[in-house]
Amino acid sequence: MRKCLLVIVLAGAFLPQELRGQGYTGNLNRGSGAGLSMGRLNDATLLSASETLERRAEYLLKTHRKAVKQNPGTVTPKDELETEISNLSQSASELYGSWSFQRNLERGRKDFVQVVKAGFTIHRILPSHPLRSMLQGDWDAVREEIDELIAILKMPKVNWDLIAGQPQPQKKVEG
Repeated sequence: MRKCLLVIVLAGAFLPQELRGQGYTGNLNRGSGAGLSMGRLNDATLLSASETLERRAEYLLKTHRKAVKQNPGTVTPKDELETEISNLSQSASELYGSWSFQRNLERGRKDFVQVVKAGFTIHRILPSHPLRSMLQGDWDAVREEIDELIAILKMPKVNWDLIAGQPQPQKKVEG
């Protein structure tokens, strides 16, 4: 345990300065000056959340493929949902690799943008997809992990209902 802790501390101390100072908060498409650096984030929380996202995205892909096999003819061979789930799984894997092995924050930010883009598309497609009932629970778990990473990175929250084109309930204004 002590050796592991020592290795982690030493690895953090020898990160190149340019990786420590790269910022990312705000817009998904570009960083602002304040924000993301491994020194400012709890490394264990970030790595744990990205690893969990990777596992859940892989499980969602496996669940989709199993559902397709159990329900032949339900979806077309070029199912857009499977493509996006595959993109999500690949991006989540690359994200975990960027943050855990390479400690490359800029690459990790780009990978996370790809995760969120795939998530947007999945969330838009899933409500009308024939395999929705078999995938919804797993998608909800993946979405929660994306939301957790957004919170860890102090990024703006995603309004998933707006993305799916579903109306939001209006708050009653008492006057």
